[in-house]
Parts: sequence; C-alpha cells; structure tokens
Amino acid sequence: ATKAKAAIDKATTNNDVATEQTKGTKAIDAVKVPSLTDSQSAAKKAIDKAAKAKNDAIDASNLTAEEKADLKKKVAEEVNKAKDNIDAATKDADVKTAQTNGEKAINAVEIPASVSKTDAINAINAALTDKKAKINGTNLTAEEKTAVINKAQKLADDAIADINKATTNDAVKTAKDTGVETINNMNVPTTSATKDAAKDAIDKAAKTKDDAIDASNLTAEEKDALKKTVAGEVQTAKAAIDAATKDADVKTAQTNGEQAINAVEIPASAAKTAAKNAIDQAAKTKDDAIDASNLTAEEKDALKKTVAGEVQTAKAAIDAATKDADVKTAQTNGEQAINAVEIPASAAKTAAKNAIDQAAKAKNDAIDASNLTAEEKDALKKTVAGEVNKAKAAIDAAPKDADVKTAQTAGEEAINKINVPATSATKDAAKNAIAQAAKAKNDAIDASNLTD
Repeated sequence: ATKAKAAIDKATTNNDVATEQTKGTKAIDAVKVPSLTDSQSAAKKAIDKAAKAKNDAIDASNLTAEEKADLKKKVAEEVNKAKDNIDAATKDADVKTAQTNGEKAINAVEIPASVSKTDAINAINAALTDKKAKINGTNLTAEEKTAVINKAQKLADDAIADINKATTNDAVKTAKDTGVETINNMNVPTTSATKDAAKDAIDKAAKTKDDAIDASNLTAEEKDALKKTVAGEVQTAKAAIDAATKDADVKTAQTNGEQAINAVEIPASAAKTAAKNAIDQAAKTKDDAIDASNLTAEEKDALKKTVAGEVQTAKAAIDAATKDADVKTAQTNGEQAINAVEIPASAAKTAAKNAIDQAAKAKNDAIDASNLTAEEKDALKKTVAGEVNKAKAAIDAAPKDADVKTAQTAGEEAINKINVPATSATKDAAKNAIAQAAKAKNDAIDASNLTD
C-alpha cells in the first residue's frame, strides 16, 4: 500500500494515477495471508533439510554401507517423528516447536566410528602385538628387532588402510582376515644374521688357529690340549655374542673373541723340548767322558762327531714323533745310542806305544844276541825299559796326533841310541886279567934258565 501511494504521488497525469492505482490494488490483492498448512510445509522442509545434512555427513563418514544404512534409518525415524509432531500441531508456535525439536533430534544422531572397522583394526593390532612379542623374544639384536618390527608395522598399517578403504562389512572382513594372515605368516628369523656372521668369523679364526696347531711340531696330546684352549675361547666368544643386544656389542664380542683366539700361543713342544734336553744331557755326559779320556784331540773330535750324529738322529726322531709315547721312545733310543758310543783306547797312542815296544824288542833282541853277560844285558835292558817308560809317558801326555808322533819318534830314537857294546866289559876285564897273568907267566918263563 505504501509503495502504491508513493507511485500515485509521483504520477503527473490522470492516466498515470489510474495506472498506479490499478497496480497497487493488484499487488495488495496478491498478498497471501499464511495459513497453518503453509507453516507446517515450511517446517517439514526444514526437517528434510536437516535430515539431508545428516545423511550427507553419514555418507561422508568411514562407516560401511551397512552401518550407514542403519544410521540413516535412525535419521528417517527422527524425520518421521518430527513430521508427525508438525502435522499434529494446531498453532504456528506448536509447529515451530515441533520443527525445532525435530531438527535437534536429527542433529543429535551421532555418527560413530565404524564398529566393524574398529573391530577389524583391533584384530590387526592384536596380531601385530603378538608378532612384536615373538620378535622381542628372539635373540636378534636391537637393530634387527627394530627392522623386523618395522616390517610388521608396515603390514599392519597397510591392512588398516585397506580396512578404512573398505565400503562394506564383507570388504572390511576380507581386509582384516588378509591383514591378520599376512602379519601372522611374516617370517621372524630364528637366528640373528648379525650374530651368525660374528660366529662364522669366530669359527674361521678358530679353524686358522687349529690348522696352525696341526701344522706345528707338537705331539697329538699337546695339540689336543691346545685345541681345547681354542675351543674354550670359541665358547666364550659365542656366549658373549649371544648375550649382546646391539650390533655394536656383537661386533665387540666378535673382535674380542678373534683376538683371544689369535693370542693362543703355539709353543714349542714341551715333551719334545724335554726329550731333546735329555738327549743334550746324555751327549754332554758322553762328550765330558771323551774329553776326560786319553784320546788325542783329533780322536776326541772324531768321536764327538759320532755323538753329534746320534744327537741329530735322536732329535730328528723326536721331531718326527706324533705322540708323547713316540717322543719318549725316540728319547730313550737316542740316549741308548749315545751311551753306546764306546770311548776306546787311543789308536794313535796304542800304535805309537806298539812302535816303542817294537823298538825296545829290537833293542833287547840285539842285547840278547850280544856277548854281554846276563848282568850286563839286564842292566842295559833296564836302560831300554827306562826309555820305553819315558816314551810311553810322553805319548800318554801328548794331546794331538802330531804330538804322539813326536813322542813316538823321540822314544824310538832314544831306544835306538842305546849302545849295545860289541864286547863285554866284564869279559874284556877277565880276558885282560888272563892276558896279564899269561904275560907275567911268560915273562917268568922267559927269565928262567929254560931252553927255548
């Protein structure tokens, strides 16, 4: 009406006034007076709008199709309740109240997390927890456990992602079952690769040491004893490796084990060393006896070479022996062989003395063949015997073959120089006495008065 009046006031001609009057009258006639039915229709539209907003939210949720359908049924029930209350309202105010209550009821329909998916995810997490417990119960290193757990976690994450993507309960179940099976079937190493590698390194170090022991000159018993020492270090190292919880600790245990094995010293054979010492002692005793003998230096040297040869033979047999008993046998045989080396009389001195005896015999024979009296012969033979004794004493005292020869020559010369008189002094004196008596007698005869 106000708009129409304003338009009439602005009209400048009667026709304009009539036109504006007609427009105003039609506009006023067109104004509809709202009825109760119109209020109810508007209220129901508001309810439908609220329901659509809720259903859109349900569709946008992570619920399965079945869960969405169930929730939409609740929304539909609230819609029906609200519209029934709107239809039952007799006043606009009651319509408005029914609308408001209906909107609140619809808005209050909660869109929960998917029970189906939650249960499925819980099953995945339970499988993951079990798998982690198994992994943590192994002898893997912390780093290896972390790597395997991360792998299991990735499988769980992938399974949960598949569950969340699933749009139906069946699809959720399939994703859950597949995920649980995949996690359960995931291999958990029974042994630590890091520890296995460390133990292999220990075994390699032990084999190298055992090979060196086998290649040594130890007896079988000594080798076995030394290998037990190596085996003890191996056990200690592997126990430390097993007890290690981190890769770095495993490496430390490995390094310590290798060093301990490498430090096992392979000594000279105690049994063989003792046997060789016994051989050396027997040789020294024999050499001392040789040195104390009356042999010449050359004869001593030659005899010591024989002893040295027996020593070498014995020690070679000891070195070749593979068992303690064999070493003892080689030692005993060597000692017996050394002890059996005879220290003879000096051949050079014996020969020299024989030469002296020969010279003495020749001289004595010459004396015996002479015209000396028995007493003169005995006296002369004593002189020979004296030279023999001197010569043999010089021979015995001679330290070298040349000295023996010199003493022999000097002795022979001394013996040979003993003069065997051509005539007996005793006999010569007797003969002279006889000659003197004869001469005296002849002189007496010549002085007598006898005829010629």
